[in-house]
Amino acid sequence: MPDPFAKPTYFGGAALACGILCDVSLASNFGASQMEVSQEVFNQLNNLTALTYCVSTQAALALGVWGLTRKNDSNLLAWAGI
Repeated sequence: MPDPFAKPTYFGGAALACGILCDVSLASNFGASQMEVSQEVFNQLNNLTALTYCVSTQAALALGVWGLTRKNDSNLLAWAGI
């Protein structure tokens, strides 16, 4: 029986937020590839967006799986984040 006084967790919502950040950084990476800038600026933009994409993808997956294992978390948000 679930505890009625258990505080809700928000790992599913955090996974969804990381998933959205992942999508935005992937779109930014594509946008940076279409800009006419110097090679140094492109290299910095590419590295920044790729790093953000890689970190947010792993975070969304970890938070989503963690959210699925919690009884008082939103499974729908966790699956959407994954």
